[in-house]
Amino acid sequence: MNSEFLQDKEIIVASNRGPVVFKKDDSTGKIELIRGAGGIVGSMIPFLEKTHGTWVSSAIGECDHHMDNEYNGKVPVPLENPEYYVQFIKTEEDIYNRFNGKFANPLLWFIHHSMWFSPYSPCADDELHQAWDSYQYVNSMFAEAISDDVSKSEKTPIVMLQDYHIYLTPKLIRKQHPDVIMSQFVHIPFPSPEIFQQLPDHMQTEILGSILTNNVLGFHIRRYMNNFLQTIKLILPDASVDDVSGDILYKGHVCHVRTYPISIDIKTLTKHGQSPNVISKEAEVDEMIGDCKLIYRTDRADLSKNIIRGFQAYDLFLEKYPDWKGKVKFVATLMPSRQDIKIYREYTDNIKKIVREIN
Repeated sequence: MNSEFLQDKEIIVASNRGPVVFKKDDSTGKIELIRGAGGIVGSMIPFLEKTHGTWVSSAIGECDHHMDNEYNGKVPVPLENPEYYVQFIKTEEDIYNRFNGKFANPLLWFIHHSMWFSPYSPCADDELHQAWDSYQYVNSMFAEAISDDVSKSEKTPIVMLQDYHIYLTPKLIRKQHPDVIMSQFVHIPFPSPEIFQQLPDHMQTEILGSILTNNVLGFHIRRYMNNFLQTIKLILPDASVDDVSGDILYKGHVCHVRTYPISIDIKTLTKHGQSPNVISKEAEVDEMIGDCKLIYRTDRADLSKNIIRGFQAYDLFLEKYPDWKGKVKFVATLMPSRQDIKIYREYTDNIKKIVREIN
């Protein structure tokens, strides 16, 4: 989207996690604004800044709630001379935990990454259905907030939904605004039809039917797109799917399914790479490895990252090629992830265990 096209548009972005994090400085007691990391933030911020748009996201901590109350539901970013606004969705803690900590993660995350062990899981028990209820509820809150923004917009609104947390949101928005321009980008893999069918039947049809109310649906690569097209054919046989173009006709509406690979934020990465802090760390690494070869990885401590198998491969390498002992060092920078979920805590503990064993 070029600047000329955006002149009379208002961009409304929505995702579970927002573009900024508000945290209290322990030394001063003041609330600080910290820009979030990740591909979603880097890819969406330029559109918001050009249109002074709004980013709708979940309120995560007390500081988010405080800022939302202080600015009457639209927090300016930056606080002075704002370039865009953040609008928080506030839900009760137990509802949010079931929405995000049960249904979105690990259920949908594991399905999208083909990580469930199907003889045993996932289990469609009462807990799963309670999580589904919370997922529906939070999605309805997102839809209500976005629909309100669309109604109030003095320009032509474009709604850009992000990822799997808000799969049910587009259908609810479409009911309120049949003609609004709406897209959704899935930032993770889309599984094969057989894997997606690990969800209960009614959840499959609700999710897919909602996704297809978007005007445009984006994936990183063609394989994910093809998996989605095949899933639609199997689960929604009434849909007309064009495998070549990616267009899907369903209930009188056409959704254009496309691939849009997202690059890294080169400008920001280059800037950080030249900062005194990075240069200092580079010197520390040079001193640490000395004349050794360096193997380096950085990840979130997520089960999808194959961290443990990576360490096992390194251990096997040293076992098969003992001459390399003392000549190579493996440095890993790992960020704890989703520690409120039991299986993630166990995975983090197992990572630490194998590191101790290798050392």
